[in-house]
Amino acid sequence: MKKGYHYLRISLVVLFIFTIIAGCTSRSNHESSKHLVLACWVADAEIKGLVDQYNTQYPDLPIEITEYYNPNVDVDSALTQMNADLLSGKIVDLYCFDSLNLQGLINNGYVADLQPFIEKDGDFLAGKYYENILEQFQQDGSLYEMPSCFQLAGICVPSDLISNDISGWSVDEYIAFDNTLKSTQQTILSMDPQLLLEYMAQYSMDSFVDINQCQFECEEFYQLLEFIKEHARGNGGQSIGYGTWVFGVPSYVSDKNQLGTTPHYLGYPDTEKDGPCAMALISYGISSTTNNPNECWDFIKLTLDDDIYCSINSKTGFPLSRSALDKALELYSISTEDEQSPLYGLTDDSGAYYVPLDSDDIATIRSTIESVHHARFRYDGVFNIIREEGQAYLADDKPVEEVARLIQNRVSIFLAEQK
Repeated sequence: MKKGYHYLRISLVVLFIFTIIAGCTSRSNHESSKHLVLACWVADAEIKGLVDQYNTQYPDLPIEITEYYNPNVDVDSALTQMNADLLSGKIVDLYCFDSLNLQGLINNGYVADLQPFIEKDGDFLAGKYYENILEQFQQDGSLYEMPSCFQLAGICVPSDLISNDISGWSVDEYIAFDNTLKSTQQTILSMDPQLLLEYMAQYSMDSFVDINQCQFECEEFYQLLEFIKEHARGNGGQSIGYGTWVFGVPSYVSDKNQLGTTPHYLGYPDTEKDGPCAMALISYGISSTTNNPNECWDFIKLTLDDDIYCSINSKTGFPLSRSALDKALELYSISTEDEQSPLYGLTDDSGAYYVPLDSDDIATIRSTIESVHHARFRYDGVFNIIREEGQAYLADDKPVEEVARLIQNRVSIFLAEQK
C-alpha cells in the first residue's frame, strides 16, 4: 500500500513538473509570437514604409526589423555574420532578400515555398499580375521570393532602328546588325570587354548554367567569349544605343529624353534570343520555421498592393500588378505643365524638359514587360568565376577552349558545394 502510494506521489510530481514545463513552453511561444521578425541587410525608407503600412493594418502582430548593417563594422564581416546567423536557423519570420544568401537559405530549407499560399489564395493570380515575371523567379516549380517590384536589364535603341517585333537576338544576328552601321555610328555595346563580359555573365548566360548544372564547353559559349573580345570596343563614332537598366516608368521617360524618340528594349545577345532580363533588387520571403505563416503571407501580399507601389516603389522598378502599372502610366501621361505630373518642372542632364508618355510609349512599356522570359542568375559566385577566368582569354593569355574548361570545372564544383 505504501509502495503504491509512493509511486502515485512520484507520478503526481512528474506530472506537475511536465505541466510547468509545458506551461513555460507555451508561454514562451506565445511571447515570441507577439511580433513578426523581418531580417534584412539595410532597413531603408522603402522597407520601413512598407513595415509601417503593415503595422498600421495589422496592429495585433506587428513586424519588428532586424537590420544587420552596422556602419561601425567592416561590411564583409557584417555580411558574413548576417548569413551565418540566418543559416544557423536563427528565429526569423520574414526575409528581405537584398543582400541575404537566398540560395543558401533555400538549400538549407529555411525558406518556405510561396506556391501553396498562392494556390490557397484563390484569386491571387487570376490575371492580376504579370505571371511571366513571377515565373522567372521560380526554381523547379517552387517560388521562394516575391519581388515587390522588378527591374529590367538590356539594350536600349531608338524604336525606328529595329523592328518592334524583335526583343532579342543571337550573337550572329547582333553582328549582322552591327555590320550595317555607318562608319560614323558607334556599336551599341561599346565598352571595355571586361565590363561587357561582366554584364553578359549576369544577363545572357542562363542557357549555359542553372542552379543544378552547367555546360560551358560548347561552341556557343566559345562564340560568346569571342564576340565579347572582338565587338566590345567601338570606333569612336556617334552612339546609337546603349546597355541600360530600366528602373520603372521614370527610367523609361529618361531613356526617351536621351534618345529623342520612343525607346526599344532588347536583351543582350545570347543563344536563346531572349528579351530584356528581369531582376529584383529587393524581394521578400517567408521563413519555413515561422509560427505565423498566414500573417506572413498577408505581409507578402501587401508588398504587391497598388497603393503601396505608387507611394513607395514607383521609382525603383515596375510593379507585378497590372493595375498598379496602369496607375503609374496614367500618372506619367499627365501634361508636364500640370502640377499633378511627377515630371512637372523637371529637366534631364542636358536641361531639356521631360515629356509625358503617349500611346506609343504605353504600348512599348507593356509589350516590353510581356517579352521578358528570363531573369538575372542569382549566384554571384558564378559571375566571379566567369569574370576571373574570362579575363585570361580577353588578355590573350589563354585560348578560349582552355578558359571554357576552367570555367566549367570551377562552376561545377561551386554548384556542388551549394547543395
